[in-house]
Amino acid sequence: MVSSETALLQWYIAKNKYMSRKKKLRFMLLLDQVERPSIPAVTFDFASYTDANSELEFRFDVAGVYELRSLLRISDTVVTAHGDTCSGDTALCVMLARLAFPTRYYDMMKTVERGTAWLCRVLLHMIDYVHDTFADKLFMAESIVSARMEEYCKAVEAKGAPTEGVFGFPDGTKVAVCRPSPRRHGERGENLQKHLYSGHKRIHCLNYQAVTAPDGLYTFEGKFLYGDPAYGARKYIVSGYKGNSVSADESDVNSEMSRLRESVEWNFKCMKTLWSYVDYNKQQKVRLSPVGKFVKAAMLLTNCHNCYYGGNQISQYFDLPPPSLQDYLGYCARSSTTFNTQDTIAHSNPCIFAHVTDLSNNSIERRSTTRLEQS
Repeated sequence: MVSSETALLQWYIAKNKYMSRKKKLRFMLLLDQVERPSIPAVTFDFASYTDANSELEFRFDVAGVYELRSLLRISDTVVTAHGDTCSGDTALCVMLARLAFPTRYYDMMKTVERGTAWLCRVLLHMIDYVHDTFADKLFMAESIVSARMEEYCKAVEAKGAPTEGVFGFPDGTKVAVCRPSPRRHGERGENLQKHLYSGHKRIHCLNYQAVTAPDGLYTFEGKFLYGDPAYGARKYIVSGYKGNSVSADESDVNSEMSRLRESVEWNFKCMKTLWSYVDYNKQQKVRLSPVGKFVKAAMLLTNCHNCYYGGNQISQYFDLPPPSLQDYLGYCARSSTTFNTQDTIAHSNPCIFAHVTDLSNNSIERRSTTRLEQS
């Protein structure tokens, strides 16, 4: 046993004079048997990183991390709810490194001279901060989108779209999660395994809704989203022709629009490639970790990555660069726009705009309420 732990044990026993002998023996036995991992004697110095190392570990170069911290309005000193303290650069790097790859906290200890519990608390603090600060705002960059809406439509038409006024393509994705326990006898009696299981993909997953546009997204009169036939026709959504009686011209329209609509798949690919932690189902434990917040934070960081580096595969395909990172996050910090989710689908990416909506949680609540009412 380490001398410091021995001193701590002696202090604890001396303080609790009326502790039973049996409890003292159990306490001593616990400390004697549980060996804690040693923390490497290293000091995290982000200023010493090269751009190449920073991009591999944090997905941004050194200047990008500093700029991102400033625009995300992360304070110089970050203090968690448990009193953990670190610099803003360190806290941001912990979040970026964790989301970039499904590494273990133990491996991160070799970079940051902190324990696994400390790293976990800082990560959750940063995820909550990013989500709470930007969740209701980053999807509605109205000043950017309203000024460039015509450019979006022209970019789609320039790629051969036969339908006018289309500026975005909605679609959904399933993000795999760790198989939850059934909890049949829980407070509400729901069977999480049943609710989260997808018979189509044969995995437990959460559903997310996304919209891909050349460089932005917002709902305006006369402008539409183009989805697959499953979306049907709504106020701001048009879809392809369906049925067995589709004419040759209608079939050609479906083919051309489907070719453009494939860009929505690049949306999810970019997010899962940059932040592969969200695609590692063993770490996505529903009700043990904020799974939905991880995905939303990853999409926000994907937006920031695309803006900082001047675009991605989608913006190059439509030949329409995104706004600068300052314009995008600068507006998100000022925006206070609200919207009606029944009529609009919002965005979170200036070149892959995606409103990350957790559909599975809504279905869990809805089905559970229905079952309780029936009983």
